[in-house]
Amino acid sequence: MKALNIEIRVISPETIVLDIAGDVNIYNANDLRREFDRHMTGGTRNFVLNFGKMTMIDSAGIGVLFTILNRVKNLPGKVLIVHARPNVVKLFEITKVAKFFNLLESEAEAIKILETVPATGQN
Repeated sequence: MKALNIEIRVISPETIVLDIAGDVNIYNANDLRREFDRHMTGGTRNFVLNFGKMTMIDSAGIGVLFTILNRVKNLPGKVLIVHARPNVVKLFEITKVAKFFNLLESEAEAIKILETVPATGQN
């Protein structure tokens, strides 16, 4: 089991990238949720999850992703996943999780999508 490490990069006042490294599992999934809570409370509404260094995710981690997705949709905001490893993509496809999340190849692609999201307070 590899420890979870989360590094934050601020793209704009409403958008951050979370570089997630290691395993997201029952033992540390709440650490990920707390990190989201902290940033949502601070006004962040768009989250790019960089899974490039994430080695695995279990059902507890997937559950946290769905909790986050539902909360962010109510802001409104977006959760985008980039650089998911083949084993994670396969897991998301087999479990039908992929139909709920945008799995993208690059951070640039995610930022382009987020540029189309209206700023808070705009209709």
